[in-house]
Amino acid sequence: MTSRTLCLGWWSPLSLVAVTPFTLVWNLVAHCKFSRLPASMPAPGRQSLPEGAPVYRRPVAYVALIPVAWAVWAITGLITHAG
Repeated sequence: MTSRTLCLGWWSPLSLVAVTPFTLVWNLVAHCKFSRLPASMPAPGRQSLPEGAPVYRRPVAYVALIPVAWAVWAITGLITHAG
């Protein structure tokens, strides 16, 4: 879900400044907690599901660079034209 949040979570003004950053921090905290747990064992007669690629290796996660680039551009414009 972190990849989905990085891709789709930035497209409203409220999400841009409040909801998406909070969700990403919450996911990071949960990841840190879960990574300290011992590895789980599948139920007898069942196989474990594959973990999948890490978030940084999923192309959809890099869509988040668009609002980051926009924010850098907007802040730079405000700073340089504020005088």
